[in-house]
Amino acid sequence: MLVKITVLSENTAGAGFLAEHGLSYLIEHNGNCLLFDTGASDVFLKNADKLNLDVPSAVDTVVLSHGHWDHGNGLQHLHGQKLVTHSKSFIKRYRKGNDSALAFIEENSLVVITGCSHSGICNIINQAQIVTGIQKVKAVMGGFHLKKNNEQTHKTIQFFKRLGVEEAYPSHCVELEALSAFQREFNNLQVKTGMEIVI
Repeated sequence: MLVKITVLSENTAGAGFLAEHGLSYLIEHNGNCLLFDTGASDVFLKNADKLNLDVPSAVDTVVLSHGHWDHGNGLQHLHGQKLVTHSKSFIKRYRKGNDSALAFIEENSLVVITGCSHSGICNIINQAQIVTGIQKVKAVMGGFHLKKNNEQTHKTIQFFKRLGVEEAYPSHCVELEALSAFQREFNNLQVKTGMEIVI
């Protein structure tokens, strides 16, 4: 079964959808449906409605990557779902690197989905490889926390290339110059609200 990701909250709006500084993905895999982050407001629910998705009924688990407002403020609009997050997600801090990611196993390769990559997208991928024992990485999606088309962005792209990453979908906390650098290398679509990506 492939991994299907529906973008419900994101910095860039798809046609007819709302955008905000935030991130929320509805993820379907092997008959399971979970919500990864909830964005900064109820935008994820409004965009889901436009897609005829009843998130509160479809989702029984919400995974929160970290406790920043742009990933977790939407929690107040959900009730009754199981919350999976690090026990220290809600400690007040802004700068310290703390976030979780998801790694799906698909045909003996990894699909890594991240919220903000405060601890570094390359570190997150390495940790996913260690935890799963799988080295092949098919796709990476989410906030890579890259700003400019600079040395850090180039080293990240080269790291992806060395691993043989086939699909890269940077979003949210990746600024335009870095997005453009990834697009040149991976010919990826720009992630927008309302978009469905099947990996």
